[in-house]
Amino acid sequence: MSMMGDVQFGIVTATVLTASLLVAAIVWFSNYESKNCIES
Repeated sequence: MSMMGDVQFGIVTATVLTASLLVAAIVWFSNYESKNCIES
């Protein structure tokens, strides 16, 4: 029974980390692209 709790904890942790990295990547790419759009 303890193993099932560990599996659920792992799934929740992986989901939260994946979502956090996805949001961070979207924010980073949007800022990176906007800085490169400045043409002189």
